[in-house]
Amino acid sequence: MAPIKFSVKQLLAQSFLPGGGDAGRGKGQPYTFYACRDTGAVFVSDAEGALLCISDLLLGKAVVRAFPTHGCAGKDGADSTVPGARGPAGPAGRDGVDGKNGRDAVGSVGPQGRPGRDGVDSIASPERVQNLETAVRDLRAERAAWVSELAALKAAHQALVDMDANKGAYLEWLRAKAQARAEKKEN
Repeated sequence: MAPIKFSVKQLLAQSFLPGGGDAGRGKGQPYTFYACRDTGAVFVSDAEGALLCISDLLLGKAVVRAFPTHGCAGKDGADSTVPGARGPAGPAGRDGVDGKNGRDAVGSVGPQGRPGRDGVDSIASPERVQNLETAVRDLRAERAAWVSELAALKAAHQALVDMDANKGAYLEWLRAKAQARAEKKEN
């Protein structure tokens, strides 16, 4: 038996693998190593062109990636004349499309609903109004505090800008004073 020769191919991305998990894209060349630069994974193809990630295998991962992800078709089973047990009920189907304002309705109009209770369940009940007024007062007080703090920050910022603008003139004055003192000491 002749020895098996392996070839090595480098790919920019794992998505460029032949087959790449899609059976319609074909299989790899038999006995070829594929090194993927993007993930660093190395795949090897068998005699039929199916790929196995040997990086996962060497790292001891519980699940080793392989392409194509499905195996070959098995043998067909023999036809049975004995009916099997009834299977479990399938999941419920999706809801249908909503009707359009009575145009899709079938049958008569439903009964009139019962009248509401004397404003107790109203949106504008006295308890809800009081809670909203309290919340509005609290929010206004919080906003006033933020506005006050913002004004203080603006004043501090302007003071820093003014100080920076006058820095050059102040430094010249200090240098002149220092030079005058130095000249005074020399005399």
